[in-house]
Amino acid sequence: MSAHTGTIVPTLTLGLLDQTVNQDVATLILAVTVVATTLVSALSRPTTATT
Repeated sequence: MSAHTGTIVPTLTLGLLDQTVNQDVATLILAVTVVATTLVSALSRPTTATT
C-alpha cells in the first residue's frame, strides 16, 4: 500500500500544481517537498548502537 501511495501521490500532486502554476515551478515545489520530507524522516529516525 505504501509503495502505491509513494508512486501515485507525487504524480497527482504534480498534475494539480501544474494546473495552477507553471510546470517548472510545480516541479520545483514538488522536488523541494520530497527532499524536505526525506530529510525530516531521516533525521527523526531513532539511532541504535551496534555492539
